[in-house]
Amino acid sequence: MTLTTSNSSSYESFTFQPPRSSTPNYICWHRGLNNANDNMMIALVVPWIQWPNNPLDDVNTEWPIIRDKARQAVLQWRRVLREKISGEAHQRHMKITSIILLNSQLRLTVDSLGKGEEHMSLFYGFVADELMEMDEVRDVNMGKSLIKWIGQGEDAYPVVRNFRSRSW
Repeated sequence: MTLTTSNSSSYESFTFQPPRSSTPNYICWHRGLNNANDNMMIALVVPWIQWPNNPLDDVNTEWPIIRDKARQAVLQWRRVLREKISGEAHQRHMKITSIILLNSQLRLTVDSLGKGEEHMSLFYGFVADELMEMDEVRDVNMGKSLIKWIGQGEDAYPVVRNFRSRSW
């Protein structure tokens, strides 16, 4: 990191070295501070969880199958993320950041889904909950799980919690 003086401000401004390694395996595309050094700007390209097939094919699929697909999608995502961060200088930090950001985006995605997309809400809810259980973030308080279980034992079934109606 080099220290430079900005012409537009009386503050000194930091200029970061390019965050990219010589390999194509990185997720950080930009890192910097504004001229007053009071805000940092970071741009990450975090891999998205991929539905294993066309989501429309699973409209009436039972929840155990959707949960299995979610678990498989998380395993695949972990492999993709491991490859993508292999060129990062601070891989563990990028992994933790990616897990938290993806969990947040999944919550927003579930909140945006509507009638007829319940299977997608379950899938992304299961995925978000699987991410919360990863060793790297298990002790991070990311709020309640998205999936709530109704009943007990073999009769239990999942429902997606409604966070949309809550005011902050």
